[in-house]
Formats: sequence, structure tokens, C-alpha cells
Amino acid sequence: MWISNTRRRFYYLHIPKTAGSSLGSVLLQPYAPSTVLNCEFGELLQRGRPEINEHLAFAGHWGTGLFSLLDRPIACLTVLRDPFERLISAIRFAQREGLPSEHPEIQAIFGRGDLHEIFYHPVVSGLMENTNTQSLYLGRILDLNGYLEVPPPGIAKSTETIPYLEHKWAIEFQTGVINMDAVVAEAKRQLDRMEVVGLFEQLQETTNLACDFLGIRPPKSLPQQRMSPERMAQKNTTYRGSGTIPPDIVRRIDDLTARDCEVYDYARRIFARQLASRRRRYFWPFGIR
Repeated sequence: MWISNTRRRFYYLHIPKTAGSSLGSVLLQPYAPSTVLNCEFGELLQRGRPEINEHLAFAGHWGTGLFSLLDRPIACLTVLRDPFERLISAIRFAQREGLPSEHPEIQAIFGRGDLHEIFYHPVVSGLMENTNTQSLYLGRILDLNGYLEVPPPGIAKSTETIPYLEHKWAIEFQTGVINMDAVVAEAKRQLDRMEVVGLFEQLQETTNLACDFLGIRPPKSLPQQRMSPERMAQKNTTYRGSGTIPPDIVRRIDDLTARDCEVYDYARRIFARQLASRRRRYFWPFGIR
């Protein structure tokens, strides 16, 4: 594949458990490696602003934090997923990989994998109250300038973005710092400004939209990266439709993710408009590109 240093500059705001690794591998491939910044939070914060701004393509679990480190506006792309499915996927991942926690009791509970215990334990259920992750990645404004070359407490122990940010938000949520009405409103504003808003459930169409925007040829099929064993077995079956989640847990998850559902529905409407616009460009008036 031809690699150019003059390609469009963009940020792929990767929300965890939305098939971002598969899509990211496609979008970043045409860029020269020296122009790509795709790293964990700790590594990002070890770089200075001039070095960060030299890059063309950015992809990471950094939420809105990257915007505060850039010297000029940047095109942004993201993908959202049905909140119920995303949360169960995140829990399954934590069970397989080990939950980053200093509390052995919490680690043991996730290790056992009993959803009733996870969602109704007096300590763990408190952590589960902060489950509107997609809203927070999009709508919680982060200014990282004060952290460059001086990582915040917690990064040294948890160099990955996901545990640090989500642990930080859980604390802020429990102490009343986060106003979810404001977060949801900002998440919608961020989505309105994005060049591509994709959906996990329509990943091939999402890839086509993103590749069109970046001016690269979309693949005929997406690489499957980091797919869980149960997803490999279920193939296209959803967690909700699998019959393995107790009805009371389904109701509890729906209650806990209500704000993410609002943002997800908003994203679905944007995606539908973007997809319809692409189809008009490609199939109207008579020719097919």
C-alpha cells in the first residue's frame, strides 16, 4: 500500500470495547509510522506538546484529552456501541484479563464472574453506578497540559488509559463532581462536530464512511482483533439475545446505562444521516463509483 506523509490529519477517539482495534488497524495503515501516535495514556503524557503536534494520525483511549494538547483543530472520528452489549463485553474482558484494582475482594468477585454478585455487592455495585462510559469519553472535557512529563497519581501504577480514566471518573462520580446532564449535553455537541460517527453494529459501513473521509480504499473485510472467546462462539448473537443474562440483570444494566443509551441513540441518528449522504454521493444520479 502506498504510504504518504501528506494525508488528512485526524484523531480516532477510541472508546473501549467498540471494535476499535480492528478499525484502527485499517485507518492507520496508510500513514507512515513516524506520523502515527497510537499509545497508552502514560506514554502520551511523557511527550511534549511540540512532539505530539508533529503527528498526523492519532488513535487512543484518551477521550477529549488530546484536544487540549493540539495547537489547531483536528478532524475526529469515533464508534459507539449498544450500551448493554458494551458493558457486558467490558465485564467479560475484566474477568479474562484481571480487573486493575488494589482490592483483592473486588478482583475475586470479578474473577468468579457471577453477575448478581457484581451488580449487587455493596462495594462493587457502587463502582458499577459509573457505567455510562461512552458519554464520559465523549462529554467529560479533559485538560492534560498540567500532566505533560508529570503524570498524575495513579498512572505510575496503571499505565493503561482505560483503568486510569475510568477509575478517575468513578471517584468523581461518587463525590458528586460529575454532572451527567452536562456530560451528556457535551457528548452530543462532540458528536455533532465529528466527521464520522460510527456504530459497532454496522462496522463495515462505518469503515466505509471513515475510509471515504480519509481518502483511502476500504477493505473488503475487517480484521478481527481481540475478539472474546464467547463472541467468537456466538458470532452475530448479542449478549442480550443469548439467553445467558438473567432478566433482573438485564433490567439493572438498562437502568445503569440510561444516559449512554441517550447518547447512543443520538449517535445512531447521526450515523444514519452520514450513511444516507454517502449512498447519495455514490449512487446518484446514475453512475456507481
